[in-house]
Amino acid sequence: MLERKPLRRIYWSWRERHLQPLNFAIHMVGIPLTVIGIAMLFIWPWYYGVLTFIFGYLLQYIGHLIEGNEMGEWILIKRIVGRA
Repeated sequence: MLERKPLRRIYWSWRERHLQPLNFAIHMVGIPLTVIGIAMLFIWPWYYGVLTFIFGYLLQYIGHLIEGNEMGEWILIKRIVGRA
């Protein structure tokens, strides 16, 4: 049986950084747009995918500005370089 505790820890860590309802709602739009943007790179001209990816990521960035915390990618990068 697969151990589920790491997935739970990741989920609750993510959920703790998205408590504001507006931030959460923005992420529910931004995350799929970012993923769709990556998929679009293989289907349509590259610039549609890039623009969709950037727009989705920008929405998530705005959500974190509203919440007043850092994006998970920055937290990970800081951990890797030993700054957190």
